[in-house]
Amino acid sequence: MLRRLLTFIFLALWWITVVAKTFLFPVPLILDELSLGEINVYTDGNRIESVSTIDLINVLDGIVDDDTLSQLQKSESLSLSVSKLQEFGIRLNFEPTELIIKLELDSDNYKRQDIPYNQPFQNIKYSKSSFFAWHNIFNIVDDYIIFDDAGQNNFRGEWISSGNIGGAKWLNFEFSGFYSINSEEVDSDLPELYRGDARLFIDWPDVPFRGSMGDLVSIPKGHQPQLRLEG
Repeated sequence: MLRRLLTFIFLALWWITVVAKTFLFPVPLILDELSLGEINVYTDGNRIESVSTIDLINVLDGIVDDDTLSQLQKSESLSLSVSKLQEFGIRLNFEPTELIIKLELDSDNYKRQDIPYNQPFQNIKYSKSSFFAWHNIFNIVDDYIIFDDAGQNNFRGEWISSGNIGGAKWLNFEFSGFYSINSEEVDSDLPELYRGDARLFIDWPDVPFRGSMGDLVSIPKGHQPQLRLEG
């Protein structure tokens, strides 16, 4: 009981020290489901107060027209508020649950793109890829009720992994695993250890070709029929 009370007091004091404060935090900027990059923003976790002017200029270079970019560059402030950006035709919508910013631009603020059709196609030169890459993400969530004699505890661990063997044009893999403990559901049919989607694929973007196996859901592209494949 004493340990729970001390934990509650510590959390209360911590909350008092951070409430009503804003923090500088990097957040991805999304335009039509396309990630443009990260910008530093001042936020309290629920809304944005201002964004870094330099970061915004670097990310929007090539996206907005020259007039809009010039207005941002002429700004003498190191950060710009959301209301000020709306005057430039730039609207930022913060999603606190996903920690992303969705960008909306007025139609007149987009930069015009010239697409020549009379020039020969040149293959894109990619940077040299390494022979082996393995990326892992581990998430741990634990819910515990402090003032509860039953001692109910809900624990969940996640392992999300992806990697490559042989370079960009060779074998790629993705898989995920989960482990959960729920003291409230002793007789639950849900297994404590289970896996998520797992797949292997080879991707050749210059052909184009992609071969996959595992837990797959095919998305129709062009003339391909809509099929659902299960591994």
